[in-house]
Amino acid sequence: MPDEAIAQFQSHCYLYRDRYTLGVYEAMQEWQRKAHSRSLPPSQHQPGQLRQLDVNLITFASYVGRSQDRMHFSSPLELALVSGERLSAKSSDLSIGGIRVSVPYLPRFESGDKVLVYFHGLDKESPHPCLATGIGYRILGQESRDERYWLRLVREEENAPFDEYLARFIDNNKGRYRVSVDHLLSAAIIKGYEQFFLPRMSGLPLFFSKESQGEPPRLEVVLKSENNLHLLEYWRDEKNQGTLAGLFPPHRLSALLPSGDECRETLIYSFTHAVRSHLYFFSATAEELVESGLRDLFFQVAAKRPSFRVYKFSLDPCTLTEADISSLPTQELPLSQDKLLHARLERLGYVGLLQEIPSESVRDEYMAQPQGQHNANALQRFGHEATPPLFEVETLHYVQLRREARYLHKTAVALRLDEQACVGWTRDISAHGMQVELESPFPGSKGDLVTVSLPRLQPLTKQLDLQTLRYRLVNLNQSRTVLHLCIEGEPERHSGRQFFSLLIESNRTKLKTAQGLRRYRGLARALRNIYSHHVFSNPIYINKGKNSIKPATLALAPRHRSLARLLQACAEAPEQG
Repeated sequence: MPDEAIAQFQSHCYLYRDRYTLGVYEAMQEWQRKAHSRSLPPSQHQPGQLRQLDVNLITFASYVGRSQDRMHFSSPLELALVSGERLSAKSSDLSIGGIRVSVPYLPRFESGDKVLVYFHGLDKESPHPCLATGIGYRILGQESRDERYWLRLVREEENAPFDEYLARFIDNNKGRYRVSVDHLLSAAIIKGYEQFFLPRMSGLPLFFSKESQGEPPRLEVVLKSENNLHLLEYWRDEKNQGTLAGLFPPHRLSALLPSGDECRETLIYSFTHAVRSHLYFFSATAEELVESGLRDLFFQVAAKRPSFRVYKFSLDPCTLTEADISSLPTQELPLSQDKLLHARLERLGYVGLLQEIPSESVRDEYMAQPQGQHNANALQRFGHEATPPLFEVETLHYVQLRREARYLHKTAVALRLDEQACVGWTRDISAHGMQVELESPFPGSKGDLVTVSLPRLQPLTKQLDLQTLRYRLVNLNQSRTVLHLCIEGEPERHSGRQFFSLLIESNRTKLKTAQGLRRYRGLARALRNIYSHHVFSNPIYINKGKNSIKPATLALAPRHRSLARLLQACAEAPEQG
């Protein structure tokens, strides 16, 4: 029994002079009923007990293609190892370039050791002079499962007669023996996990250029999804222009560049300051605050503002081969587009991830830093340039974010929720909705109905009332200052839809779309492929059962991550976490 049940049993036995009576039995039955009503059974309510969960591991971007057919084929053979040991075995599957053999036990070997393979069974079934001597292979590695063992071998040298014989044998027996498609199944499973995770990640993948002719790297492309859009929105100025590149000035990015294949990580702190309708951005890394001696002052000033943010930034070097351009559909990439895409991707040298760390719960701790004698003007050194460099924004191709085009247009707007009023301006407009930015945080929540007033647009129409438009809040950012609104009620009768439809139709040549057409077809998929090789987090996939939920799969990056060692420290098997 658990500790709680033992204590209950002993206390009731004491009441009955250390005798097990009907009263003790009824008391324990009552305790058991209450225990069952709780979410966990009694046996799991043991204080200090850690229950291990077996979680399968998958590695992103670990799929490989095969240029040769691999056939499942079981036949006796003999292995001659470099140690002189001869081992009877059976083939499991084979191709022209390699073979997988089942062995009764794992012999002593080093990866890369040479081995001669004598195909005795194949020689009996289909004799050929090339099988009279052993065929040279190298040992790639081993596999084991349920007390069964395999060795993976790859051809050591060219042997034209054997290649021709094996190719003909495989081709003639495709109907008799099953051709292995395990690599295709594995690739489909891994890509499925990737496609499920990437559109849902809250971090923002960033792609930087290489150093060239003494020029430091710069932010080139951002890969956005529906769930990380709020990060981009934070870095928009009063003109609705993206200023994220200002977060990575040359001196900062040069200090963060990884050496070799290592991953560099840092914390970045930021806040904004509004003066006469102008928005100024300030940011500093943890290292910069320590070196400048302004850490306490920065936190004192920044943590008092609603715009205060804390980010984790990770950076890795990347290569063109990780884009896997050859895997993109040929109809999506004509020859001319393929060359443009190749040249575009060749300029990329680094991939990073910007993740927001929630700081609301610890905001008081930032403000509790010791008061210094510094003037707040000393923080000017952390201010961003007024006109930061431009960068591209790509959308994951399988995420549908909008059903209609949005047009950039800024005009004054007033929102009313019950008796509370907020003022701000529109960022973009469409017939069925708009995005607005408020001067102060919105007091309501997602799903609320609001009344919208457009005072500067009302003089443009006398037939439509633009002072009491009904909209529904469908989304808002974490600071509650950027709202996404859609029309409420019948579209045909909605004055806002009628007015903006007419406004857009009459000014198509003047209005600028919020998202232009892509310059490079296939770029989004290529960037996704690159990022899959550098996943900076560890996605956990959870299965939902009838009465419980359970972590089932853990995804890892192909590159080393410090958290991976911690997650596997208590694993009982290499394929589990």
